[in-house]
Amino acid sequence: MCAETSIIRFPRMTISAPALTTITIDNVNAETAERVAAVTRRSYVDSDPLPGLPTPDGAVEDAGHVMRFLADGGSIRALRIDEAIVAVLRTKLLSDGAWWVARVAVDPAARARGVGRWLMAEVEATARAEGARTVRLDAVIERCLLPYYANLGYRAVAYHLPDDGKLLTEAAMERDLTQPPEPMPVYGPDPGATGRITWYVTPNGLIATTEPVGRGRLAGVDVWRGDPAELPELLRTTPGARPTDDPRVVVFRASRANVPLHRMPRALHSDLWAVARFRPGHEIQEFPPTASRSET
Repeated sequence: MCAETSIIRFPRMTISAPALTTITIDNVNAETAERVAAVTRRSYVDSDPLPGLPTPDGAVEDAGHVMRFLADGGSIRALRIDEAIVAVLRTKLLSDGAWWVARVAVDPAARARGVGRWLMAEVEATARAEGARTVRLDAVIERCLLPYYANLGYRAVAYHLPDDGKLLTEAAMERDLTQPPEPMPVYGPDPGATGRITWYVTPNGLIATTEPVGRGRLAGVDVWRGDPAELPELLRTTPGARPTDDPRVVVFRASRANVPLHRMPRALHSDLWAVARFRPGHEIQEFPPTASRSET
């Protein structure tokens, strides 16, 4: 493995080098592949801010997955502390010269210290030095990942369904390496949308509205791709929805995780796609939503 010598400072933690390694098919062995898989599993198990979603792929990572990714031309950046791997991410060079980033994983013991942010910045610096102008990734909306990457300068350019068939929505995101990493909006354009549901956390419960009303703290946004006339009725007849004096608004007397329409909207209707979600406790006040510094 290629080691890079430096001193890395995070909040409440300083690491002396060599600390960062690049793993490829040419220098990997079975033990290293399993160590990468193990830290990935620890990072992804029980990682969803809203429980009840399909199991993330990283939670079942194994050495075979790691080896196949490397054999397909990918590489893995691994951050070590005292020889223990505490954070990894996958990278791959795309045919158009852009870099692809996937499966970012930070050991729970090293979280909330800026490790993931630092590792992303290191990969971007390497990509830029090698002539790349763009880094791309996918972020699962319902796992509340989009605000994190938007705050790092990644822009949502499209929404699509994941290849694994799960009833979730992914944002295709990209970062222009020729520009500084300014926070991006946490809601990209969706030309197929014919309507929208906006979610707010209020003292009276979780509310959903077909028009932004600015009540409470913004928890998320969905877009509707069906007949626009059908959306208000769908919202009013959703199990658990209680009508209010405002015909645009319904209220749910339950936590966000216990409202199926909010947790995973496509499971209730194929034309309703989540396009923005904030972690519980990190909801914001503004609309249209933008990244919050508290998300990183």
